[in-house]
Amino acid sequence: MLIIDRYIEEYKNNNGKLKDNEFSIFRLEDDKLKLGLHPDSLKFSDKPPPAWTQCDLVKTMVAIVKAEDQGFILEDDLIAAIGSKQVYSLIDYNYLHRRPTNKYANDIINPPEEVILTVMNQPSLRAMERLLYKISTNNSSSCF
Repeated sequence: MLIIDRYIEEYKNNNGKLKDNEFSIFRLEDDKLKLGLHPDSLKFSDKPPPAWTQCDLVKTMVAIVKAEDQGFILEDDLIAAIGSKQVYSLIDYNYLHRRPTNKYANDIINPPEEVILTVMNQPSLRAMERLLYKISTNNSSSCF
């Protein structure tokens, strides 16, 4: 609801001319993802250094975007693809949201009994789509 309220407020403030990539929460998520592509530059005093690589984040974004219809990916599947340290680091840095039981998945139809991972919010998913498109059209990554 907070995201919807924020969008409506910004839409009204821009006289109905708010483009998707101008929405503040989308911009924050987009900027966060761009920073995440350079994990060496992320340094927070309260967290250990990121454990993922640029390719790990790209593979994660591809998996999340492909799974948009179901709304989640299985934690075990992502761990098999990029490794557990990398997955838990992405969770710690708020790139992914971990839902340990299906009791925390009221917004997902027929959630599995296994641990699932979701994006933090819909603007984050849209930012992932946009960034993946940009990476693929510029051939700026060898991670595909």
